[in-house]
Amino acid sequence: MFEWKQRRRRKAGIGRGMGSEKPVIFSTEMVRAVLDGRKTQTRRVIKSQPFRNDDGSFELYSETGSISVVSYEEFLKMCPFQPGVILWVRETHYRWTGCNSPPPGWMMIDDNPYNARAYLDNEEAGALYKRGAAVKVPAIHMPRKAARLFLRVKNIRVERLQDVTEEDAIAEGMLSLNGFLLDHSGEWCRYTVMAAKSQGRERPGKADHIGGFAYIWDRINAKRGYGWNVNPWVWVIDFEAIMPSEMKEGKK
Repeated sequence: MFEWKQRRRRKAGIGRGMGSEKPVIFSTEMVRAVLDGRKTQTRRVIKSQPFRNDDGSFELYSETGSISVVSYEEFLKMCPFQPGVILWVRETHYRWTGCNSPPPGWMMIDDNPYNARAYLDNEEAGALYKRGAAVKVPAIHMPRKAARLFLRVKNIRVERLQDVTEEDAIAEGMLSLNGFLLDHSGEWCRYTVMAAKSQGRERPGKADHIGGFAYIWDRINAKRGYGWNVNPWVWVIDFEAIMPSEMKEGKK
């Protein structure tokens, strides 16, 4: 086995037992979907895009140009989000910057009041943010102690992005998008038409969730070079939300 494959297996937690933790970033609207119980699935771009052979095996390329051929089952074992892994969600949030100690409703993650955090759906914190008593912090900088969402991975699979089904799009947290998907002229917006055509469908349906999924996907991933039209290979992750009380205290 190539050394780079061994590194990927170690990063995936393979061989360390189940139940390890990994941070994962969700946009604010997807955090809301999880809180509402609508989102039980997520897709993550496979960083090193593979090539699938006619026999179903995958060709993987290392940074040095080495090629390895693995079966679908072996490839799944390289996913960093193995069943049983706990994902703690990083989300955009507020950090206290006021002159006094933060009011009730803010989380104290250490003895420093200027490290107190609040979530974006905290209306009082939002009002303080507008008054300059807080700053908005990108999700990547959320510490483990401030996390409120914990997700246990149930199943994983590998597929192309455009293989998403209507049921998948609903599991991804998409709402019924009848009004959202129609532009001001009464025509379907370009994302629903684009998604339908790329999947071989003649036209979108009246409650087409796939177009909304494609829109949200591009808003997050197109600038990274993995837009809907690129049709990248993705990890498809089914999860279930668990209570914070089930989690042991982690590090920052």
